[in-house]
Amino acid sequence: MDVDSSDIIQQTNSTPNREYSTISKAIGGFTSTHMLPVSNIVRPVYINTPGSISEKEQSWRSKFPKMPVLILSIIEFILTIIIFIIEIASMVVLSNDGATGAGIWCAIPFLFATICAFLLVERKSRSRIWSTRTLITQLILILFTFILISITGHYIENNSAFVTALSPNSYQVKYHLMQAQLASAVLLMFSGLTYILIYISISYIALWQPFHTLDINDHSKQIIHFE
Repeated sequence: MDVDSSDIIQQTNSTPNREYSTISKAIGGFTSTHMLPVSNIVRPVYINTPGSISEKEQSWRSKFPKMPVLILSIIEFILTIIIFIIEIASMVVLSNDGATGAGIWCAIPFLFATICAFLLVERKSRSRIWSTRTLITQLILILFTFILISITGHYIENNSAFVTALSPNSYQVKYHLMQAQLASAVLLMFSGLTYILIYISISYIALWQPFHTLDINDHSKQIIHFE
């Protein structure tokens, strides 16, 4: 069977062209579907893998004191229970003498702040985000101690001239209970202030000194997109 030489040359020349066309289409399809426009790619995108801890976070956790904050949370819990019990006892002893129940409803934010401080050191590994959350709860705690101190101090001031040895026993008991509650509220206020001092000092020691920054707001790690 005779084969025309022109057919052989035509097939030879067309085969690479078809292969090149197929490869070009494949590359073109991949490029169009998987590559971003060059104008949009200026800097790379970095993704922090789950569970990774930044240098600032590591510095914070290593410098944040566990035992002092744990002791502080225990002290706050004990003072909260004392304030709550004193309020109940004062209402039982003399309920019709200026009873406001402040020791009961103030104990709610006190207990919440105590739980957050305990979780910070026992369950949350002293992380910055939980340290800041605990800071907020301690600020709320201090605010309510001011309220409790104001109410209790007002009662003591108004009744100090009337509570004497000749006063009925119930008035004397409530007066002394209010004094004890006032002292507990003052101690609780100082415990909240102590945590704030710890937070500020750790912010300086763990963030400012090694990194020369006080960026304490970047707690959650997300995808960082560069312009």
